[in-house]
Amino acid sequence: MRTTTRGALAATLLLPLALALTGCANPIEQLIESGTGTQIDTDGDGGFTIETDDGAVQVGGSTELPADFPGELPLPDGTLLSTVTAEGQWSLSYDGVSAGSAEEILAYLDANGFEQLALTQTADACQFTYQSDQWVVTGLWGSGESGAGMFYAVAAR
Repeated sequence: MRTTTRGALAATLLLPLALALTGCANPIEQLIESGTGTQIDTDGDGGFTIETDDGAVQVGGSTELPADFPGELPLPDGTLLSTVTAEGQWSLSYDGVSAGSAEEILAYLDANGFEQLALTQTADACQFTYQSDQWVVTGLWGSGESGAGMFYAVAAR
């Protein structure tokens, strides 16, 4: 597996700051951009994107699946909340994911030759890691009083 690059790490560390600034004026955004070498773009829906030479972070608003996400892999059925991308790595956060959707992902991985490295399941949670010759797929699904969500990560091998 690849290690996180410095630019992607910087983008991840800037995430909490950018969340705090989504409603702030452009001068603060420009100060952060000039001091870090990143590009921060806010959208009209309360979301933002941070881009570096090594990857991007996209949160809220009109978050979209990264164009280079491996199309052959299944996706959860919920609302995409955030993405973090770097070369050959994708981390996606979803809200409103059903237990059935998590089960469908596990069934796909089992049926398509992925090796199960870890799997823990309860009625309210599921955590898994699978690998193939090409991908490592990790997921964490959980359900509680406030709803159900899923963290889903894929990395090239």
